[in-house]
Amino acid sequence: MYAMGIVFYEIASLKYPYKLPQDLSDYDAVRQMHLYQQPLPIQTGTSIPVGFSHIIYRLLEKNPGQRFSNWSEVKHALDTVWTSQGNHESSPRSVISSLLHITEQRHKEFTRQQIEEQKHHEELQEQQHLDAVQKQRLLQLIEREVAEYNEHCHFKEKITIDRIGSDLNLYLPFGGVISLKFFGVDPPLNLKVGKVRCAAVLQDSDKIGLNFLLCRDDTDDLYGTWKVCRVRNGVASSPMRPEPFGFDNPKDIHQIEFADQALTRYRNDFSDQLQDVVLQLAKDSMIRMKEAQGKQNNRPVSVFLTKSMHR
Repeated sequence: MYAMGIVFYEIASLKYPYKLPQDLSDYDAVRQMHLYQQPLPIQTGTSIPVGFSHIIYRLLEKNPGQRFSNWSEVKHALDTVWTSQGNHESSPRSVISSLLHITEQRHKEFTRQQIEEQKHHEELQEQQHLDAVQKQRLLQLIEREVAEYNEHCHFKEKITIDRIGSDLNLYLPFGGVISLKFFGVDPPLNLKVGKVRCAAVLQDSDKIGLNFLLCRDDTDDLYGTWKVCRVRNGVASSPMRPEPFGFDNPKDIHQIEFADQALTRYRNDFSDQLQDVVLQLAKDSMIRMKEAQGKQNNRPVSVFLTKSMHR
């Protein structure tokens, strides 16, 4: 029926219903033409009744369920239109013609909107598939670095990985956890380093860490590039957060965009260097834990000495 709609359209208008791509051998361009383009308007008049154009548009519906159910319906619709065309008394009154014209325009607008929404949904799905590829790449980098550390570690205290879907937890020797969590960003961040729709936060138990940002330069940049963003307190930051840090949810991460435009109290430090980022955070985290444990171990001694001096 769709093909017959194209034939009827060409009979009625002496034109092809769509704007043809320059290269007809380009399969994707031809496919997108049929999936997304709306047929060009048909000039109706005394020779081409409005009803015939409605039949053509219905035959050319993108959704097969919105076309005719069978060929008998098509034949009946054609007989009705051309019988009415030959009988002046059966022609619609001007107000009906006007209303039909408005309805037709609204139908086109509604259909175009549906197609645009469907296209946006398909583009979003494709984007999510591409993001999944980059997530896997980042996870594999982290797992390789942890495996390299464990290979050289001759002690039983190694770094263990607990992977939950696309997120993971790294359990450090002698306690402490570093977590990696991915999340989508909508609306996207518009940064000087690119547009960001996918991000991750890497942080230890003290909430010290950073953000991984999947940045794309333009629409042709399908996969994008991971960049590291360490957020730091500015002069007017209150309260002061342990730094560097990253934002762990789609709402707060827009502070990075504000900081990129110098409109917030935070500062961004961007880097292209992904290697050893996780191991460096693990090292810093273990040093802080050791210092904290040292202070706790020294505290009872200092209290005992103070009491002895008073005696």
